[in-house]
Amino acid sequence: MAGFRGGEFNDLTGQYVVRASNAHSWVEAYFPGYGWVSFDPTPGGELEAHTGWSRMSLYVDAAASFWREWVVNYDVTHQRTLGEGTGQSARRLYNDLRDWYSRNYQSLLNSARRTHQHITQSPGRWIGGSLAVTGLLIILLNLRQILRALAQRRLRAHPDRAPRESAALWYDQMLRRLARRGWRKSPAQTPHDFVAAIQEPVLQKKVAMFTRAYESARFGQSVDDARTLPELFEEIAARER
Repeated sequence: MAGFRGGEFNDLTGQYVVRASNAHSWVEAYFPGYGWVSFDPTPGGELEAHTGWSRMSLYVDAAASFWREWVVNYDVTHQRTLGEGTGQSARRLYNDLRDWYSRNYQSLLNSARRTHQHITQSPGRWIGGSLAVTGLLIILLNLRQILRALAQRRLRAHPDRAPRESAALWYDQMLRRLARRGWRKSPAQTPHDFVAAIQEPVLQKKVAMFTRAYESARFGQSVDDARTLPELFEEIAARER
């Protein structure tokens, strides 16, 4: 029998978050003289503290819950009211901007002329400033990707702080490294199926050790196994050198 067990309580929404990592299996075996005996093969794990990366995931889940509740699941009447209110606000904003532009047209024109004169007199300084502003805009536009990359780097460097998330990152990195050697995991393969498909005995053994540590950290929240993932990854990567 398979299903889900537990979940993570999100105090921001008052709901439980049930993820794939909460999947649980129960099996029963029949023993003559005893009858059916239940077994629980899913590895256990400690309760997760809502700090750092885990806390951030709760904020993301709360935002997604808000979107489903107040946008996706809105009925027709509320959607029409929201649309009309948004349209009226947009028209008011447009009219206010047009009125402001009409009142300040001459001053804007004078400012543009002065700016053009300054640029003509000191082109080097303005070019440097433009490059700085452009660089800042590029950073701001890519801020989300930059923050995500920094967070992933911290998790890989300190897997014991968030065993589940860091295990997933290290496993993806291991798959990318093996794909460069021609061993690609298909979506239909389980981690153990992928290990069995590797035809190089030494490499297969190292990947099997990595997979066992990954599953224990990913689904059992094992801090000790999470700490071994960087070392096991280096052993796999050393096969390419």
